[in-house]
Amino acid sequence: RPLRADLAKAAEEEELCVRREEAKRLSELRATLAAEAQEEQERMRAEQEAMLQRLRQQWESQQVVERESLERKQQLALEKMKLALEEAQQKEMAELEQEKEQFLRELKERLDREKKEAAEELEKEFAAELQQLRSAAEEKHHKVTASLQSQLAEAQSREEAQLQEALQGAEQKVQRKAFQLSEYQREAMSPPQLSELMRERRQQVEREHERRMERLKGEHQAALAQAQQLYEEEVLGGSKLKALQAQLDQRLTALQLQHQEKERKLQDSEAELEARRRNVQARAAQLQSQEEALRKKRQQLLEEERRAELEREDAAAASQLRLEEGRKEHCSLLESMRQLRGSLQELQEQKAELEAQVDLLQARSQRLQKYLSELEAAVRGRQEALRDLEAREGVEPAGGKAELRVEALQEAPEAHSPRAVPLPCPSHEDSAPRLAHLRSLISAEGTSLRGAKAFLRRQARSVRRRRSALRAARQQWQQDLQRAQEVVQDPATSQLLEGIHRNLEQEAKQLDQMRSAMHKGQVLLRRKEEKLNQLEASLLEELSDEGSLRSAVCRKVTFGLSSSEDSSSSSSTNLPQPSLELRAGLCPAPQLEKVQSLRGSLQHISSELSGVLGLLDSLSQQHSPLITSTPCPAGPLPTYASLAGLQPPAGGSLVDQWAWSHGLSSALAAGQPGDSIPAGRWQQGHPGKPPALS
Repeated sequence: RPLRADLAKAAEEEELCVRREEAKRLSELRATLAAEAQEEQERMRAEQEAMLQRLRQQWESQQVVERESLERKQQLALEKMKLALEEAQQKEMAELEQEKEQFLRELKERLDREKKEAAEELEKEFAAELQQLRSAAEEKHHKVTASLQSQLAEAQSREEAQLQEALQGAEQKVQRKAFQLSEYQREAMSPPQLSELMRERRQQVEREHERRMERLKGEHQAALAQAQQLYEEEVLGGSKLKALQAQLDQRLTALQLQHQEKERKLQDSEAELEARRRNVQARAAQLQSQEEALRKKRQQLLEEERRAELEREDAAAASQLRLEEGRKEHCSLLESMRQLRGSLQELQEQKAELEAQVDLLQARSQRLQKYLSELEAAVRGRQEALRDLEAREGVEPAGGKAELRVEALQEAPEAHSPRAVPLPCPSHEDSAPRLAHLRSLISAEGTSLRGAKAFLRRQARSVRRRRSALRAARQQWQQDLQRAQEVVQDPATSQLLEGIHRNLEQEAKQLDQMRSAMHKGQVLLRRKEEKLNQLEASLLEELSDEGSLRSAVCRKVTFGLSSSEDSSSSSSTNLPQPSLELRAGLCPAPQLEKVQSLRGSLQHISSELSGVLGLLDSLSQQHSPLITSTPCPAGPLPTYASLAGLQPPAGGSLVDQWAWSHGLSSALAAGQPGDSIPAGRWQQGHPGKPPALS
């Protein structure tokens, strides 16, 4: 009963200690995860702020460049419009000059024709008149006495009618010329140069008309003088000749008066034409001012339209920029959510690992209870054997057996430790160190397997971060390339973009190599896990077949070796930790050939895995200088234990030294000080031998 109580108490204390350690580990893990999450959030916030600052600077520089380009485009457009307007004005002026010259030519030709026609008509009229005068003089010469008066009357009436007709014709010509001039003024609206030309032309026509009138007057006077001379010669200066001369003088005076009246009417028409010309000039000036106002208004409308176009372009650019910023913020938020989901998944995996550790602890407690029941059965068997010996041998031997019972009871408390190892058996002294060596190898391989899996998880997170940074860098490079294509490229910018592109391609190639290496490492880890499971199963099968009770003299109680660190970390790698339980009985030797084959396979897989992890480590140390995000530094590569040789380890073999230095130090660093208790008991029970790590 006291032994059972002590064993139960020790088991409870051990279980309580393990639970406290697990709770402490959980709290430390939570604190570590919270600190890592906080650091990750701070880092992401700092990166986002830096990215926003860079984007803001790029946007400002882009705005300056766009503003300068818009100003240049506006200047070029204004110059083009100015040139186009000047060309249009020059073209219009040239057309107007051509029209004016053509109109002046037509007017000149028409005036020349009219002048010639008027001169010809006047010459014909004067010639007809002279002919009529000559005929009348001849007739009067033949009919001096009887018909002179009637002929004079008829000649006067005829001359008056002719003069009236001539006067009417001249008036009609003047009216027709005035009407043509008014039509020309309405159609052409000639500028001051045309009016000056018309004035000169009119003066020239007037001068020619005066010369012609003077010439006609001279001719008329000569004709009159000749007629007078004829009459004087014929009539010998009679009274009739004087009367005829008086009539001719009166007729000449009337003709002069008619000519003066025509000149007055012509001057009136010229004054009227001058007034019309002034009106036309005023109207042309008014039209020119209206045209200038229309041109200014059109220029103002063009300016307003250009300003509205610029405002629309600015609004479109601002909306596009806001859209790009929103898209980038959305991408960053999606990336943050993805990283948070990854962190949550890792936390869930760690939670599952901790739950699996709790299950293992419960199974361990059940094994301890089973071991306690076996201890009680063994104690009862020893007590019965002692009672039988006391009954046969008497009182004196009973003292010696009592001492044996006390020694057994003293040895029993040490057997409750979860790291207790089999007591030395006289017939199996060589098998215990070999089994301990196998257990230490399995524990070392399990520890290295867990380290390799943790290393691969870290590398996977690093690859994800580097891929995200690579995507962001490619997007930034594409934006820079587009902006560089829009503006004038210089060789420095082109070389820089080419260098960035090469670095991005190199980074993508490294990430592909890391992904293939990680896939190969995962395959090797699964194979190694299978080999470890096979090795553990073979050892358990061999031990379970030969674990029957043989003899009360050689009877001893042993427990399986399992550390809290190994049981807690086994769930994280999904690798069942070996629970080597040597039942009460003799210690049989395992199948050496099968174990040796499994160890050879493990050694080969470990060498390949070490090469793969070394490649991953070398690739993780190479970073492109243009990747902005800083991946999490990968942890050191796990060192794999040497599996060479099947001999049990000596006191200071390399395998045990590695397992002790790496396995126990990692357990202490992980916050599992409970492993030091079984190790101390191992040193007390087996001095000079290294502790075997499960």
